[in-house]
Formats: sequence, C-alpha cells, structure tokens
Amino acid sequence: MAWKQLSADYVSPVRVRALKKPAQDPDPGIGQGLVRATLDKHEKVRSAALVAIARYGDTSLACEILPHLADKKAAVRYASAAALLRLSALAHIDCPHSNPHEAAGP
Repeated sequence: MAWKQLSADYVSPVRVRALKKPAQDPDPGIGQGLVRATLDKHEKVRSAALVAIARYGDTSLACEILPHLADKKAAVRYASAAALLRLSALAHIDCPHSNPHEAAGP
C-alpha cells in the first residue's frame, strides 16, 4: 500500500489539466511552452499538449507536431494526427525538411 502511494504519478494529471487552459491565452510564448510539453516523458502529457496545440490554433506549430506521428505510444500518434488535421483545416501547412518517420519522444 505504501509503495503504491510513493510510486504513484501525481504530477501528470495536474499537467494534463493545466494544458487545457492555454488554448484561450493569446500570449505568443504559450505555443512554445506547448511544444516543450510534447516532449514530456509521460504519454498523457504529450497527448494533452498536442490536443492543446490543436485547440490553440497556431498553424505555425504544425511542423513541431509532425515528428510525433512516429511516437512509440499510439495515443500520442493519434493526438498528433488529429492536431495536424485540425491545423491543416485552418491554413496551408508547409514543413520543409520534415521526416515523419523519425522517432519522437520517449
């Protein structure tokens, strides 16, 4: 019982909830913060960050999403694909020198 409490991940759920807030914030630094969150070691945080990028709607971040199509975790791959679809509906996206087959994230 004590080991379960000590080894429990209490930070990821807080991060996931926090990633739902920036979608309405016009601060330009939010986008780069969301991109950094896509590199988190927890798949739920990476997925939530990708969803937040899609909701944020900044099409300039689309090229940052592309490498996550090759993430080890399916949830992250699906979130990145959905984010790319949403952003591509907002504007034309051109990602020069991008290779979606490169592994991204832990």
